[in-house]
Amino acid sequence: MATALVPSGVDKPTTGDPGSVFWPALEELFQVVNDHRHTGSDSFRLDTKSSQATIDDTSIVNSGSWTDLTNGNYSKAITLPSGIVVDDVAIQFRGNEAPYIGHVFYLSIERTAASTFTVYTNTPIGMKIFYT
Repeated sequence: MATALVPSGVDKPTTGDPGSVFWPALEELFQVVNDHRHTGSDSFRLDTKSSQATIDDTSIVNSGSWTDLTNGNYSKAITLPSGIVVDDVAIQFRGNEAPYIGHVFYLSIERTAASTFTVYTNTPIGMKIFYT
């Protein structure tokens, strides 16, 4: 059995490869994933807009700014920073107040326009919103 070189330059084990081939190939893959920087020489190039998270002042939600929906849930209308469109970004929510600082939250969102959305939660805590 032999490994196959894939376009990224990493050896890919083939079916039936023994552990002496498989484990070094897996270790090499981990190292490549750890070391890549999307510069174009070590992986596919990403432009600045898609490779950097953006934090804007409007992207901080304070715990007291949520609207109580009276059903145990809360909502907040969010306007994206200039130049960012809801359909073109991934949105991540992280706690911004103790004891949740840095914790990632998976919240429901509803697109309301090209540059606005509403986020829903059952715990009205302060959050930072990251757009990538």
